Amino acid sequence: MKKVLSLKVLFLCITICCYSLQPFGANCSFPLLELSAEAASHPAIIKNVRHGIQKGFTRVVIDLEKKTSYKEIFVEDNSQLIIDFPSAQFARGSRFKKDRHLQDITVKKITYNSLNGSNDQVVFDLGEYESYRVYSLGNPFRVVVDIFNPLPGSKKKHTAITTIKPKNIIVKTKKNIVEKKEVHKIRKPLDNLLNKKSQIQKIPKGLINRSELTIVIDPGHGGKDSGAVGLYGLKEKHIVLDIGKRLRNIFKYKYKCKVVMTRDRDIFIPLKERTRLAEKYNASLFISIHVNATRRNIANGIETYFLSPAKSESALETQARENIIVGGKEDRSSSDLDFIFASMKNTQKVNESSLLAGSIQKSIIGDVKKKYKRVRNLGVKTAMFVVLFGASMPSVLIESAFITNPREAKRLKTSNYRQVLADSIYKGVENYLKQTTIEYNVKR
Repeated sequence: MKKVLSLKVLFLCITICCYSLQPFGANCSFPLLELSAEAASHPAIIKNVRHGIQKGFTRVVIDLEKKTSYKEIFVEDNSQLIIDFPSAQFARGSRFKKDRHLQDITVKKITYNSLNGSNDQVVFDLGEYESYRVYSLGNPFRVVVDIFNPLPGSKKKHTAITTIKPKNIIVKTKKNIVEKKEVHKIRKPLDNLLNKKSQIQKIPKGLINRSELTIVIDPGHGGKDSGAVGLYGLKEKHIVLDIGKRLRNIFKYKYKCKVVMTRDRDIFIPLKERTRLAEKYNASLFISIHVNATRRNIANGIETYFLSPAKSESALETQARENIIVGGKEDRSSSDLDFIFASMKNTQKVNESSLLAGSIQKSIIGDVKKKYKRVRNLGVKTAMFVVLFGASMPSVLIESAFITNPREAKRLKTSNYRQVLADSIYKGVENYLKQTTIEYNVKR
């Protein structure tokens, strides 16, 4: 009897609650859905378009009030670069009503097109340029367009690069008539570097004056920064310093070129000071040597990096570890991270860094496999290493083994393995120099 009564009371309470809450729930659910839909359809506002001429390139920054999607379109016939915002519109005012005619070798004019209420475009009429890059940054959200000046002696209006199958894109004409126009979207050189199926054209061969070469070798970490600590009491700072010294001796006595080390003893050098030193000596190449580490002691292998956004979880993990400054925090300097490519004079340097990384990686794997078993090739990768920021010369970072892997840590303990690494890095650099003409081997 008590059980039945309890159930009835419970049922009555539930009924009263549901009845009392029903109007509130009914009234609130639909407005919430409407607000959500309204927020999704509300176009972003293009607040400003800033233009500035830098050393070696022109930068245009498109400021928006919030994050939104955009498309990058290249009209080859007119040499026009279009940044299309499907869900954005220009802020009210006179600043976007007139075309901007610029006294700029790379960008002749900027036009503001409004296709409909929420689809606006920023159109660049390009002059003479070598290549361009489009990317977005956050906090606040903005789209950045870098157009690089033509290389010295080049008369081309733009870099010859592979096109993708053309498609119809809506483009507004000068007569304010919307029409369909067949355009080619250009695959930029940086995209090609990261696309395994694409082929990178070799830079023309040329003579190299060895006496005019300056190679900067950067043994990672040092002093109060031990780097990775692995098995058998090994510390990254000691291992890479030894490899760096061996590599320096090979270059000095075998290649007869100038060699500068960022550190030749156990001292601490801040990450950004290392590439600044390379710039000071007008370096031809920058080679940073490291060993890898992870919590998973089964991880093993050799990999070589050049500067570009990380494309895998493992690359992000390595990037975070190498970017840690003393105190255990990752260096996230906004000025460097936001404008990572600003200091690179042109896309050619990205190409050269990729080629250098590939040549070194191939040489290390080939030589190590001849003398050791179970060698894993992790390939050439990209990541945002602070130590490579600001480098205007081809630059790479080598992760020569895993100090946390029992087999590879045992090898790192031996002078024989470290000598093999130094020899193979030298061969990789030598092969790279044989197949490329480098602008930086001429005194500037």
